[in-house]
Amino acid sequence: MPRGVATALRDVGGVLGILQREPGKALAADREARAAAAGLSDAQIDALLDERIAARKARDFKRADEIRGRLADAGIDLKDNPDRTTTWAARR
Repeated sequence: MPRGVATALRDVGGVLGILQREPGKALAADREARAAAAGLSDAQIDALLDERIAARKARDFKRADEIRGRLADAGIDLKDNPDRTTTWAARR
């Protein structure tokens, strides 16, 4: 995006109260805020995801489902991706 257009968008966004942060930082801050609202920190969620991944590798699907359920109860949705990674998002 040309520098002038980006500056103009930021200026207009300032009036509206949007577009003031770098998108990656804004998304990370939103993710952290939603995790905190669910009563968990990013680190706690990541630790549970690591535990769930290990359980799945060990074919302990009962434990993996328990972790998914615990996170779901806290308002955290998991998405298992084809590349065997898992991402999460807190419900709004």
